[in-house]
Amino acid sequence: MTFNQLFTNRGSADVIKELRAQSPDVVGFQEFSPLLAAAVQKELIGEYPYQYLAPGNQAGLGLLSGYPLLTTREPDTAHGQRVTIQLDGQTVTIISMHLSAPYINRRKLWSVPIPIGYDASAPTQQVKRLAREVDAINGPLIVMGDFNTSDREPRYAQLAARMHDAFRETNWGFGFTFPDHKSFGSLTIPIPLVRIDYIWSKGGILPVMSHVECNSTGADHCFLVADLRLGTAEVLK
Repeated sequence: MTFNQLFTNRGSADVIKELRAQSPDVVGFQEFSPLLAAAVQKELIGEYPYQYLAPGNQAGLGLLSGYPLLTTREPDTAHGQRVTIQLDGQTVTIISMHLSAPYINRRKLWSVPIPIGYDASAPTQQVKRLAREVDAINGPLIVMGDFNTSDREPRYAQLAARMHDAFRETNWGFGFTFPDHKSFGSLTIPIPLVRIDYIWSKGGILPVMSHVECNSTGADHCFLVADLRLGTAEVLK
């Protein structure tokens, strides 16, 4: 499961309730706040005894696992967390990431922000570095998180050429994850309009099922859950 829970979100109890309802083996949080970190350590240590927590504001990250974490470190590319676990006798690498958002220059028209400029150079460079890191990892790999990249952008194509996109291969529809009831000035967007949160896999890990869940936790992202199977052969579609 991957979930950008919004660093200003005060609904820790609701986030924990959703987490228990989904019951993922591994969850990666972005914008992981100190408030949620304290709640996770107190409430979820039984379900997730293995926790790699780096709470903060927009840069906060947290990874919870029901499997022992063999190693923990930052990835080589962009802001994230990289761990390894043991599964069916194989070492599985898991990377949870939060890529930079493109810079959008805005002007207000009658108090409504209107985009007038777009600069995606920061996430573009991060995806290039991530692609090199993915290519260098041998064996089973899962990459998940908030990529601030839609599935119509060139950055998406770079990743899709290397890994399985769990939602695209197992579900249908748009799979939009952002924004979820987010306010932009006086304007509130009631439904998500773009897909920027992903669960990817390669190295014999194949997606089986997936779903996007929009929620009432106070987050501005919907979360994504995927069932993955450790297999022996794969073909990228």
